[in-house]
Amino acid sequence: MHEFGMRPDGFKAIRKQGIIRTGSLFLVIIAIVAILPAVMSDAPNRFDTLPILIPLLLGVMVFSISLSMKRLKPVIESFRLKIDHEKIVRERLHTPDLIIPFTDITRITKNYNGSFTIQGQSKLNPIAVPAQIEHPDQLEKILNEIQRVEVKTSKTTLQLLAIPISLSGVFLYSVHYVTTNETALLTSDVLLFLILAVSLVFMQLNKNIDIRTKRLGWFVLLPLIQVGLSVAQRLFS
Repeated sequence: MHEFGMRPDGFKAIRKQGIIRTGSLFLVIIAIVAILPAVMSDAPNRFDTLPILIPLLLGVMVFSISLSMKRLKPVIESFRLKIDHEKIVRERLHTPDLIIPFTDITRITKNYNGSFTIQGQSKLNPIAVPAQIEHPDQLEKILNEIQRVEVKTSKTTLQLLAIPISLSGVFLYSVHYVTTNETALLTSDVLLFLILAVSLVFMQLNKNIDIRTKRLGWFVLLPLIQVGLSVAQRLFS
């Protein structure tokens, strides 16, 4: 059996990427949630709360990122990839084991950043191997013996759209601040409801997401219910 873990410095690289990505998303959200309403308002004192609100939101951002990185560290460092004569197994703390028999493998991809994706029969639950895995050349050789590894030299369309998709809900919510057109508001609410519902289902079914994150994901029900009531009100008013 072959077994691969994370490089000793693996989490450091992942943490840097995570801070940049999450911090950027937070800043866009702060701009839309805090600054846009003030800009679109006609009130003479519309900017008075920003000197308090923006530092408060930035503090929440720093605290949230710091806490999430602290919780993520043992999860990332516990990553194990095991390969025997008939299957590939991914083990990780607080996450269900992912097992893909060789006979179920449909594609093995080496991504542009050095990570690997092992796709089985389930489109929702591939084995994602981070670029910070130890002995990547040896792993690639073993994977090639199982099935030819497809090498990607650039981002896929889905990867390019990852950030816009992540922000789509915030942009749809911001429609309420830029228009009073009922058709536009109803359309944005319906799309937002669908995005929230699909995201919740995806999160709960995805075996690459740890149990703690799944539990926190149920808080999506709050805005989901709120948006659903808004849609119902606009449809039947």
